[in-house]
Amino acid sequence: MSAFPRPAERAARTAHQEFHLSQRSAVVAGRAGVEGSPTRDESFGSAGTSADLDRESFADLAVLTRQRITLLYGSAAGLAARSQVITPPASGEQHVLNAITVGDFDGDQSADLAVSTGSVDLVMVFRGTGTAAPPTLQLTFSKVPPGKTEEEQIGNALAAGDITGDGRDDLVVGTGSPSEMDSYVPGFFFVPGSSSGLDPAKRRFITRGTSGLAPKGARVGDSFGNALVIADFNRDGFGDVAVGDSEGSNRASSCEDVAPCAGAVFVLPGTADGPTTRGRQHWALSQQGDYGGWDYEVSNNFGASLAAGDLNGDRHIDLAIAAPFDFTDKGNLGPGSVYVLYGVKSGLGLAGLQVWSQRTPGVKGIAKGWRPSRPPEGFAAGGLQILQCDNGSASDLLVHTGGDRSSRGSVNVLYGSARRITTRGNQLWHQDMPGIPGRGEREDRLGRVNAGYFG
Repeated sequence: MSAFPRPAERAARTAHQEFHLSQRSAVVAGRAGVEGSPTRDESFGSAGTSADLDRESFADLAVLTRQRITLLYGSAAGLAARSQVITPPASGEQHVLNAITVGDFDGDQSADLAVSTGSVDLVMVFRGTGTAAPPTLQLTFSKVPPGKTEEEQIGNALAAGDITGDGRDDLVVGTGSPSEMDSYVPGFFFVPGSSSGLDPAKRRFITRGTSGLAPKGARVGDSFGNALVIADFNRDGFGDVAVGDSEGSNRASSCEDVAPCAGAVFVLPGTADGPTTRGRQHWALSQQGDYGGWDYEVSNNFGASLAAGDLNGDRHIDLAIAAPFDFTDKGNLGPGSVYVLYGVKSGLGLAGLQVWSQRTPGVKGIAKGWRPSRPPEGFAAGGLQILQCDNGSASDLLVHTGGDRSSRGSVNVLYGSARRITTRGNQLWHQDMPGIPGRGEREDRLGRVNAGYFG
């Protein structure tokens, strides 16, 4: 069994982190210690992931720009004591990098990187060296679904974890739409790991037409595969795949002629052969009256982002689900919320279900939905993370709201406890706070993260 912590485990075992304003600094391309020169529209920090890349017992950071990967190395003195830049071959406008995740795909206890590109729809895999040398390009493979072309829109969700239980991480690559405004190819690839790394020749495509996926009468939208996370929710030794479908529903007829459906999330159990639809779970907002009064509306984007981790310290993995435009009214976009499903021995269940928003008493910030004069803020539209932010045994939930404060962005921290998430100690971070470097500007969207694991 690999000693490198797999993403399914990292969610519950993230190294202890504390926030001290006196120790905060901004990492900027071109700043001393950070390789590369800042250029216009480079989008430094548009996505990132974290792991001990050089196996020196400090967390390191891999940050994307449009066409480069910047590696910032940790040390006893903090981040960016050393940095490196990886420029993928044949880089150009057609090779815009848009997502990154980390895993140990060959079981050698070194962190490997998987990076997704935009227009040409490729995944590039960089094999980790476990030394001061940067990861090296090992292989590339297409993420274009069978029967489709590169010109069709392909999503950018990535997640790594041990689905097959062999001690090596596998990769899932989503092709569903990240937004209800676009038409994408719904589904995701499962790419197994092996002793030599990922094996694209054995990849398998799971789409909305896969046998046994959809419950009777359910609608699986173009967004199926827009968000992915891998975690062992039922503790059977196999990582399960949670799949976002932010246009899905379990009652298609009630929304398909009105607006995009409210959204749904699938959980596909892991097996030695990869994810299976046997025993799959399907969670949808249109379950009002059937499962504890979940509200049915349209255009909520339920499932737009996912995060997994142990939020109550019981060693069972829980699932946080973003619904950035929840609490809608007659098709208008609401201010958004986050749903938390708690795990038990048999997997995820409705017992203890929580719904969090900036309307919740004790949660900082002001909930703002759609108005003719402004777009909605979209609570959690910037993504979700589950990390260890304090000394507690439970992990904590970070909610990224890129549209907050006129798109300046903010991060809301909800702390976990033995009694689940509470509002105790709730924090709201943004660039206009004392001690935070820089200043908030429109369209900064502070804290926006990609759907994959980051932290």
